[in-house]
Amino acid sequence: MIDGIIYKTVSRVSKKIYVGQTTHSLKRRIAMHLAQANRLDRNRSNYFYSALRKYAAGSSIIEIPTGYQTGSFLWFVVDHATTRKELNKKEKYWIKKLGCKVPNGYNSTDGGEDNPMNNPEIAAKFSGENNPMKRPEVVAKIRGENHPMFGRTGKNSSHWKGGKSIRRGYLLLRIPNHPLADHLGYVSAHRFTWEKHRGPIPPGKEVHFRDQSLKNVDKWGRRYRDSSIKNLYLGPFRKGGKRVLGGYLLLLKPNHPRANIAVGYVYAHIFNWIKYRNPIPKGKRVHFKDRSLKIVDKWGRRYRDPSIKNLYLWP
Repeated sequence: MIDGIIYKTVSRVSKKIYVGQTTHSLKRRIAMHLAQANRLDRNRSNYFYSALRKYAAGSSIIEIPTGYQTGSFLWFVVDHATTRKELNKKEKYWIKKLGCKVPNGYNSTDGGEDNPMNNPEIAAKFSGENNPMKRPEVVAKIRGENHPMFGRTGKNSSHWKGGKSIRRGYLLLRIPNHPLADHLGYVSAHRFTWEKHRGPIPPGKEVHFRDQSLKNVDKWGRRYRDSSIKNLYLGPFRKGGKRVLGGYLLLLKPNHPRANIAVGYVYAHIFNWIKYRNPIPKGKRVHFKDRSLKIVDKWGRRYRDPSIKNLYLWP
């Protein structure tokens, strides 16, 4: 017996629907979809992942009363199943009922495709003692210094992408010794470009984009904002120096010891705990008594209550 769900997601821009199945939670499946969309090359991506990159790139997964939201996509659970066969059958049913197969929707097939590893006979060939990764002589050949990727970091790594990373639609450059670099050695490209061409950013000011669209695409299919100097301008902090990321409220406190050095934001619950209690001891973390996203600001952003009465310290 399994605990499976049938889910659908609707784009508020194109009005098209995608239906899928999973045995994970809906939130985890959404995260998997977003990660997969960013990994796929543009030339071989399907309609759904192209739409995710276009309408949900760099978006957080926000919990709403009826499900979740990422960018312009709304996600809902529409059905449940307790067996793999039932899950496949219901996925086909909902795709047909909602008429969401390409070109009317984002589904490329009729649904119900089963993973071969769900077949016990096939799975038995790769489990237990039959799994080559369970054999010591095989593992010894790829462990430690014997691994072909051992010691290959930076430019020598097979994952090296020119020292560039993309987070939430922002281009980051790997410059470890730069004063604005984060703990991984990355600097926001728009801030780096501004300081290079215009000079240091004055206190109380922030670098903004004239065009916020994710129209730039690198050869790995990752979309990001244009960080060239012609697309940048200096202005005051927006939205009261507050941001919402993953349901957490962040405050703009560039000089705070717990602030992110690249962008100057600190988590509001951490800031409040240090302000009203004491510094956070090593090995402890600040937790929420109520984790629901019940607070909504005037821009419609939902986040957890970071007030001191809703916080406690725990490992």
